[in-house]
Amino acid sequence: MIIRTRRQQEGQVVLIFALASVALFGVAGLAIDGGRALMDQRNLQNAVDGAALTGANDLGPGTDSQSQANSMDDAVYSLEQSLGISFATNYGGLGHRLLGQQCSREACWSGTVPVGPYNASNAASPCCVNWLDSTGTYTLNITTPYTFGGTTEPEAFMKVDLVHQLPVLIAGSIIPNINVHVQSTARNYALPYAIFTFKWNDPNAINENGGGGLTATKRIGTNGTASMPTGGGGSLTFTCPGGKYGGDLWTLRALSGGSPITAGSWSDRAGCPGGLAASDQLLSRPVVPPNMHLPDDPCLTSTTANCTGVWAVPEAAVSVTGTQMLQPTRSSIPGSPIGPRYSLVDVTSGATLYLQPGVYYFEGSLSGSGLNIHSGGTVATGECYGGAIPGGCVSSNRSICTAGLGYAGLTTPGAPASFACPTTSDWGVLLVFWPSGTDIGCTEKQYPTASGNYYCDQGTTPPSGGLNSLSVQGSATLYVSSSTMYHNVAIYVNPNHARGTTTNYTVTGGLSGAFVSYCNLNFASIAACTARTGNGSTVMNVQGGSNTSIVGALFAPDDNSFLGGGSGGKGYGQILNYFLHFQGSGAINEAYNPLALAYSPVIVQ
Repeated sequence: MIIRTRRQQEGQVVLIFALASVALFGVAGLAIDGGRALMDQRNLQNAVDGAALTGANDLGPGTDSQSQANSMDDAVYSLEQSLGISFATNYGGLGHRLLGQQCSREACWSGTVPVGPYNASNAASPCCVNWLDSTGTYTLNITTPYTFGGTTEPEAFMKVDLVHQLPVLIAGSIIPNINVHVQSTARNYALPYAIFTFKWNDPNAINENGGGGLTATKRIGTNGTASMPTGGGGSLTFTCPGGKYGGDLWTLRALSGGSPITAGSWSDRAGCPGGLAASDQLLSRPVVPPNMHLPDDPCLTSTTANCTGVWAVPEAAVSVTGTQMLQPTRSSIPGSPIGPRYSLVDVTSGATLYLQPGVYYFEGSLSGSGLNIHSGGTVATGECYGGAIPGGCVSSNRSICTAGLGYAGLTTPGAPASFACPTTSDWGVLLVFWPSGTDIGCTEKQYPTASGNYYCDQGTTPPSGGLNSLSVQGSATLYVSSSTMYHNVAIYVNPNHARGTTTNYTVTGGLSGAFVSYCNLNFASIAACTARTGNGSTVMNVQGGSNTSIVGALFAPDDNSFLGGGSGGKGYGQILNYFLHFQGSGAINEAYNPLALAYSPVIVQ
């Protein structure tokens, strides 16, 4: 009986194992291919995040189609380098912009339409849309401009979408591929203003003294308001040249003074061109500056405890005569030596000083320190933008790189014998000023009267910074270009560190008990409160008649500037200040450049 039962059960184990193996192989396939898919998704997500951020570097509020094509091409190149793939079959051998010269073709160009990004209304321009890589397993879509979260500045956004057909190892005959889909949206966080001042409540936060006035092609804004002289002939005018951009004054408080706005050609609110004259626009709340991560000097104090090794190089006091070059404290060219920290760089009349690409720290401890360009003197970065340098040099002329110019500064180990010429087209510099002085009391006021909106009254002449200022005298020439390495900031007044034991950014003198009560009610500390109302120093002082070209941003969120009307040059880039004073009768033309804004690219989705 037992023998008969065993014979009847023979072969059942094989059947059970056969049935169970299906489930076992399914679980194994899920574990193996599912794990591969998760790892692939993580790698792809990192790649598209990097591509979106890379592309966002070329974007900004108001970006045109040429710059959008550049940004898409940079995003493609970033993906290719991150994943080891190629989309070259899509752009017909035009090559990447990053691998060529500054004005080379872009990969994201159809070859049959004008240079520019994909246009959904034009089927003949399939740029970076449904692109397959050379293996046919990656599908790429890039979109810019991209409307995200109801933004009114879609040209500052980029969306990168990537699908990878991942081969299945287990049961590949049934399901040959798994589609791994990732996407990332990045924006270039920049304030869409040609000029903005961050001081709260002050009715003179933007002040003009004279008859020249200010003309801008984009918004101007302030956390206080603007004041123009009554009957002085000064004006603030917005225009829309060439059908681009537009203008309005955006301010937290009502306007003061006499007729500060002259009706411009068009209003930014109505598009550009539009049909409305420029007019005052109220801010719903104060604007804060972008969070810039700019390079710091390791010597953060007035002692030498942190200044060891190569950083022990003392402050350099330099008098420039003839044609010389200046070594950056931190060069942007790999392998370059550390240079000195500068106390005073004095460019005499008739002298020309070239700035090598990199960061220059002005942190002197003696009166009159900083960068001082006398009338007839010239300071410029190496590409000689717009022929600003005598002798007619142009952006393609790199003769200064091997000219053996004399080094204006202290002799440091490994100092270059000639001008350091970048292999790329990036000639940008960052000039960092650390002002110092003493706290200066102020007159406590409210604007409007009895409103509870306190501010520290400076009138129209805030105190000078005392040390480490940028002075450009009449008939002097200043040309500096910015770099994306430094977030498009060309001149930076560092609010975090100052020489000496006191700082003149915040004040307490002259403030009443009512003001202290206001601070306790609205802020975490008195210091946080006075940071919104303090004097600030005046580091940048440009006199009228100078030949000024600043391609990039002047980023001084806790500092003031005095700017005189210029008689030449390309004008200023974006101006982000605490308090701003225009002086003299010369006109100041503020041409908005969406690719010369202080920015911080961020992932938003």
